[in-house]
Amino acid sequence: MPALRKAPTKTQQAHAMLSDPHLYELFDVFARHRPGANRPVRPADLACFILDVESRIYGNRQQVEAANAAPTVWAKKRKLVREFSGRTLPSVPPGPDTVRKWRSRWLPPLDRTEDVSVPEVLTDLLDAATKLGAKRARKLGQFKAHQPRNFADPSPRHNVSMDGTWLSPFSHAKSWTDPQGVERLLRSKAKSKATIREQQVVHSTTKDGRKVMGVNHVVGVTRTKYGRVFLGVQRALRGENLAALELTERIVEHTEDGMHSLTYDKGFHGWTTDYLAAKHGIQTVIPAKVATAGRTEEEQLDHMLAEQALRVPQFDAQETLRRTGNDTTTRNARSQTTKKKAKARAKKSIRPNNTLIEAMAHDRQAERHDLAGLIAKTQKGIPTGHGLPLGTSHYVSSQNKLITVRSQHDFYRDIKHTHPRGSVCTHSVHVDDGAFWVVDWYDGAWHKTQRVTCSHSAPVADPVTGHHTIVSTHQLYCRQTRSFLDFDTIYEPRHKPGKPTPAESAARSKQQKALALMQPIARCDERFRRAYGLRNDIESWFSDMKNRLLADRRAASLDLNHQMLDVLYAGMVTNALALRIYRYEH
Repeated sequence: MPALRKAPTKTQQAHAMLSDPHLYELFDVFARHRPGANRPVRPADLACFILDVESRIYGNRQQVEAANAAPTVWAKKRKLVREFSGRTLPSVPPGPDTVRKWRSRWLPPLDRTEDVSVPEVLTDLLDAATKLGAKRARKLGQFKAHQPRNFADPSPRHNVSMDGTWLSPFSHAKSWTDPQGVERLLRSKAKSKATIREQQVVHSTTKDGRKVMGVNHVVGVTRTKYGRVFLGVQRALRGENLAALELTERIVEHTEDGMHSLTYDKGFHGWTTDYLAAKHGIQTVIPAKVATAGRTEEEQLDHMLAEQALRVPQFDAQETLRRTGNDTTTRNARSQTTKKKAKARAKKSIRPNNTLIEAMAHDRQAERHDLAGLIAKTQKGIPTGHGLPLGTSHYVSSQNKLITVRSQHDFYRDIKHTHPRGSVCTHSVHVDDGAFWVVDWYDGAWHKTQRVTCSHSAPVADPVTGHHTIVSTHQLYCRQTRSFLDFDTIYEPRHKPGKPTPAESAARSKQQKALALMQPIARCDERFRRAYGLRNDIESWFSDMKNRLLADRRAASLDLNHQMLDVLYAGMVTNALALRIYRYEH
């Protein structure tokens, strides 16, 4: 591995940033909006901007001052600035107080009494950062325009990884008026409300089982052959989905038809995924949404049947496959009366304590399941879920633990074809946890016996409206004829933003509702693991950025706009490091 591929020192990061021409293009955005625009830009302005960005390398302004204290260090930086931009820096670096006042002068902090807003200078800066980030990504081999799309095998060269992260408040100080009308200053040594360092907005929520508070920021990156490239940041004061959608549309505008897929976590669901597919032809690689408690009576009964099958001591997924996979004729001969009797027995035998039932089912299934074998099969690309009841899925976590998922499922349609001997062979296809499965009736419940693979899926744009329709080709294997059967699906995602109205939902056919749950690459596929694994890039980037913040990993600035600027500065350093490796290898 070349030396440049190793973690660079802070000095090397600072030099890489000064060697990046995009640094000076972003400074020009500052210069256009600076107070007193009629006066010329001074070398001290550029020096304050550079030292302000360096605070996201060294951690804070005091450490920046210490790093530039030696005359030879500042002389080297003056030489780099002159070489890559033709501009000059003052002979002595400005102090930390000068840099702080410079930032507050061109981006005044928000008053606690006014609404949170993004000023024009920061709006232009965010747009310029996304534009330059997309330009850098294209230079490093990403987002090549006018390339064919295949949702069944998304390319990492056309993917954007995105997620939100919470910046802990700079200060937990708070002003409060007690019932007697006396103002109290909590967690602060301030003498009055005018001087208290209280953050304007602090949200609190629960994420991944832990309580977080602060302000959520959505960031997008892409993985090139030379490292990550930062594509933009958006503050999420309302919903994370809306901020992610706004940032995605900004990236799409500057990638020139080069963005094909978006990797997000399981929280990015709803109308936004359909909107991106319909308007931009973008695939969202996310885990399928799990089943909720709000089931209909029929769905609840199917769920209880699945639970009952898991509780049967002799239940074995491999035995299910053996008994159902080669006995299609017997399965076709089962009548609906058998199913009704099985459901009636389930109503009498299953107690209503679903929490206890789920715990027992999970424990017993985990004890019987060969975890090592499942891990080996997953690594070989064999889809998990074979032999499990419909609505139940098993996965191996990153810690090699067995996870049981109560998945959403729906009937799609029966695939029928004629047997050479003249009989009609029927394959019942359902959607379960985003995947197409052939199911068979066994031991009182429907069980998944064959994963229907998606060989190709691509958006097709309407020449008049420009809205995209997803056309996919699927393949299943018939054990009776020992041949493969191909069938196509056409899904029409909603192109309107916002949740569908009850009338719009009722107007959709049953097949379209089932296709809304289907994903070309589902969580049980190896291709999904490869594509979804790209999301580790954004998690790693967040971890690196927060390690550069203050000692307790809280925000480095009190003002909300200054916090978003700090995230943007971290992205500028990221792009400079990718350019550094590209130059070294070329």
